[in-house]
Amino acid sequence: MPPHEACVKNRVLLHNELGPGRPLEFHCYSVNNDLGVKNLNFNATPYVIEFHDDWFLITTWDCMLKHGANMEYFYKVEVYRAGHRFIPMCGQIRGWTAKLDGIYFSRSLDTPPVLALLWNLGSQEACVKNRVVIHNELGPGRNLEYHCYSNKDDLGIKNMAFNATPYVIAFHDEIPNLTTWNCLLRQGPNNKFVFDVQMYKAGPRLIPRCGQIRIWTAKLDGIYFARHLDTPSVLALRWIEK
Repeated sequence: MPPHEACVKNRVLLHNELGPGRPLEFHCYSVNNDLGVKNLNFNATPYVIEFHDDWFLITTWDCMLKHGANMEYFYKVEVYRAGHRFIPMCGQIRGWTAKLDGIYFSRSLDTPPVLALLWNLGSQEACVKNRVVIHNELGPGRNLEYHCYSNKDDLGIKNMAFNATPYVIAFHDEIPNLTTWNCLLRQGPNNKFVFDVQMYKAGPRLIPRCGQIRIWTAKLDGIYFARHLDTPSVLALRWIEK
């Protein structure tokens, strides 16, 4: 089904602010398109990817970014992810700026980007652990029960009081397995409101991601999600009543 004519295309913008003489190598691809390996010089015109959300698939765009004398600094960034399948987003902006200290992110053209990711050097020691963070904002006296497990570990059933310290799962992506973390969330009288959430899913098997953050917040109207500590969470899932 073609996108609605009134729906302005979404855009991903890549900037190189690494410094004079420092090119940025990038390889961007989605489920339907592979743009190949390209290079962007320092302060060159930003590279722009324009697209409509797919109406049936959840549109995602990933870019492998590299820089350095031997392209030894890298990060595979999910530069765009759509919302729900049948509600395409229009006119969205995702700005990513490569700098020496890391990769900066902004959701609009008129707000300054903030540091979101630190470059990887390819070793596990240099790779900051990924984190899944769970919050309970259900309201006073309302506990959140959660049971989190990966394809390797089972953390058991736990409970979190309203506004308690968030529960954090810190981990490295496993090679060669595809790391996933799921959490079964329950709340309400007799824990009748539930959702089994895929909290985290790794990228390609041989390219571990580092420093990723997945923030999940339980509220009465649903489960909210954010990918950064400094961006507001958005409603992602509705509770299922059992």
